[in-house]
Amino acid sequence: MTGPAAGEPYRPTETQARSTRTRDGASAILTVLALGLAFRLIIAHQLPGSGFQVDLVAFRFWAADLAREGLAGFYNRPFFHDYTPGYLYILWLVGIVRQAAGNIGDLIKIPAILADVALGWLAWSMTLELGASRRAALVAGALVIANPITWFDSVVWGQVDSVGVVFLLLGLRELWRDRPERSAILAVLAALTKPQLGILIPIVAVVVVRRALWPRGGFGNDDPPLPEPSTFTTERRALRWIRIPTTAIAGLLTAIALSIPFGLSLPGLVTQVFKTAGGYPYLSLNAYNPWALLSMNGTGIASNSGWVCDVVVHPGGPVAIGPFTIVAPTTSSCEPAFLFFGAIPAVIVGALLFLAAAVAVLAVVARRPDRLTILVGLTVLAIAFFILPTRVHERYLFPLVALGAILAAVSWRWRVAYALSSAATLANMYVVLTALYPNNPNVQDWFHIGPEIRSTTGVWVVALTQLAVFLWAATELRGAARRRLEDEVGGLPTPAARVQPAQPASADGSDTSERVELA
Repeated sequence: MTGPAAGEPYRPTETQARSTRTRDGASAILTVLALGLAFRLIIAHQLPGSGFQVDLVAFRFWAADLAREGLAGFYNRPFFHDYTPGYLYILWLVGIVRQAAGNIGDLIKIPAILADVALGWLAWSMTLELGASRRAALVAGALVIANPITWFDSVVWGQVDSVGVVFLLLGLRELWRDRPERSAILAVLAALTKPQLGILIPIVAVVVVRRALWPRGGFGNDDPPLPEPSTFTTERRALRWIRIPTTAIAGLLTAIALSIPFGLSLPGLVTQVFKTAGGYPYLSLNAYNPWALLSMNGTGIASNSGWVCDVVVHPGGPVAIGPFTIVAPTTSSCEPAFLFFGAIPAVIVGALLFLAAAVAVLAVVARRPDRLTILVGLTVLAIAFFILPTRVHERYLFPLVALGAILAAVSWRWRVAYALSSAATLANMYVVLTALYPNNPNVQDWFHIGPEIRSTTGVWVVALTQLAVFLWAATELRGAARRRLEDEVGGLPTPAARVQPAQPASADGSDTSERVELA
């Protein structure tokens, strides 16, 4: 049969329904995105050259060097490079444009500004994909675009967190659509742009294994998605168990393909990741989380904005970024300000805490791998990565800006958590850029609140707010909380909630023009 039998309610595929809903709401979100882009360009024009000087110097130098010398051998050149290959490809393109234009300047900020806009679009479209209303989807996109964290990070600071989160959301969306190979590719791209975004990789792994080896209930309360028209034949026809090796190979080949042009082997890439993580062995790298509340010998983030080591290290030397020289934190000895719990270094304690949280989240996701559970699980992992391990920067909670916006658009409880965490994150970022490092170009403590935020009381308030949000978010993985969130979302993914369009009269003459609700 090519259509429904006479009198049978029309049942559009999920792909058809999603496509219709996307078209219906596109004009409103495009207006929001255009306004958001214009706002960012105005700020960039009003604050030319603004940003965190060390980051800007590094990005501009790397872009110029990559355009001039090429990708090969980048990590062997005698200057500071603590980034993995992902974002370096974008800097390479920026450097090529710079060769034609003659000056990089604020061109270095354009990729992140465009990524902000892309995040707004993704938050909107993925909220629709969950089955929420067009109004809720518009709220999700607007939350991302209007959230000061996004434009403060990309335009004022000059950082690139939004670029990696675009790959993170794209990977999550592909996992929702049961295209794990594509999800693995995008998850690896996210991790190689910002290693902390590797939180999606274990979620992809457990979902693929669960659906392959225990297919019953492998989509939770979701209908198994129908293939998109563009889906490759191998994706449509592959046996379930085949998806485990194909997904692993897709992710592995992506990592190799991105590394080879730089002359990095796979072991060399792993070494670079650990080198990046090991370059700053401190409890907190200006992140106002629970580790910031600890101190040793009067030194600590809350005590005096000082950094306490999470393991014993020894003095080093100055670090060069091209023609510039900076003094990195690792150039000074940690003694006597280092923290142990008995014989266990703080770095191990933090790693074990995060590992325990990750195992708990992955167990819940594996048990019921539907869209909402995967989304909440990834969101909890994003918050956990800011709260639990050591060596965390103030911007590591950036993924919550996009992930949380989707949840906040459909749930008032998540709206409260999103607002509290966003306010705390913005305060943390603001004080680091404007007060802790006051000599950055075109940056100042505009609101004269830096001293209050960096005070002991200010750090405690921000850190405890983030901790409270994390503890609450973790409870949202409970079955009752997930069902409540499912009720708040409503809409297409749950068959019991589907309402179908009007149909013509049936063959026996009965009227079927009323909208039919499927139980």
